[in-house]
Amino acid sequence: MEIRFADPVGALGLNDRYAIYGTLMGRIMILNLADKNPNLACEFSSENITGIVFENTETFHVAIGDYETQRYIMNINSSNSLQIPEASKNNDENFHNANCKHSFTILNNKFLFMIYLNLPTENEINVKRDNIEIKIKNILTNNIENINLEMCNYSVPFDFDGVRFVWVEFLNEKERCLCVYNFEKEKKYEKNLDKNFGHISHCKILTKDKIFIVRKFDECEILLFENDFKVDKNFKNPGDEVIAIDVFNSASKPIASSNENGDFDQIKIMQKDKYDKIAEKQMPRKLDIEMNNVNVNVNKQIENENNENICEENLSISLLDLEGNVSVYENHFIGKRFNMYDIKDISKDHKSKQFFSMGYPYFIKQSHNFFSISTDHGVFIIKKEY
Repeated sequence: MEIRFADPVGALGLNDRYAIYGTLMGRIMILNLADKNPNLACEFSSENITGIVFENTETFHVAIGDYETQRYIMNINSSNSLQIPEASKNNDENFHNANCKHSFTILNNKFLFMIYLNLPTENEINVKRDNIEIKIKNILTNNIENINLEMCNYSVPFDFDGVRFVWVEFLNEKERCLCVYNFEKEKKYEKNLDKNFGHISHCKILTKDKIFIVRKFDECEILLFENDFKVDKNFKNPGDEVIAIDVFNSASKPIASSNENGDFDQIKIMQKDKYDKIAEKQMPRKLDIEMNNVNVNVNKQIENENNENICEENLSISLLDLEGNVSVYENHFIGKRFNMYDIKDISKDHKSKQFFSMGYPYFIKQSHNFFSISTDHGVFIIKKEY
């Protein structure tokens, strides 16, 4: 799927039926994976797209900036047009724009996590604060809970799974602190890190007591945060600097479904709940899609919410590095690996370019049957082969 110049991808959404991307200028594009037909859901949003998650096969949620989530439902209709919902407006745009400078958002399959951090001055970096404002919005019910959490005002949020929140605090020029807070237990776990520990570039919650980090750009570790962040497993990424990661529960139930004929239905109409339909917009031209087969295993199904019952053996961790290598960590070792430049169906014109040279944030997403990868030149959808 092509992207606009100077409008990089800010979020990916993927299941075995649809691939979606959202950009920093608020563009939302949807691809039907069955017929490779792309549809433009929104040309511009009021803010950048910070997250995309699927509620079920036909319903997905989009986080727009730090104040709004929109719920989209894809319905089959005889019309060939795409009807776009009107975006909500902020009542005090000046106040909101000022808040945007200090806000971070994390979207998962049930909650939008919003945190507001005051930008530190040189003399405030090592000051602990007990009034950091956090809002947790249930995207299914729209209920919002306001929480104050003691945090350093110079912090980097990484992940939230509905129960646990992980972040890194910068205490001073040489010392940082890796933190996990459990909202159910109201308990904070923390570990001071010295300069030799290196920079943490990525961090994801795996299970109820484990997190996955990438430090020093290519060193990967699974840490037991309830046991003083003891290293459970560690390995070095077999490639260049890791620029994106994704954690996928390969035992989860696939949410894609087909019609009575076994075929996937085509996207025809998009509408957002509780918003009036507005004027029809013209469909974008059909885009060139490169797809190829890659061998990756899928395990049995389990039901899970908030990582409470996840079996680690069912977790599939995808690592994307600067050279275009995708390494899939399964069952405690790198089980599958491929390079994007080796995929035969990607055109020579695309391969002649560097995929990751602009310094944008990059993303990788995995489903049961597909990978979705953002690059400087577009989003590639790669099909797995079993």
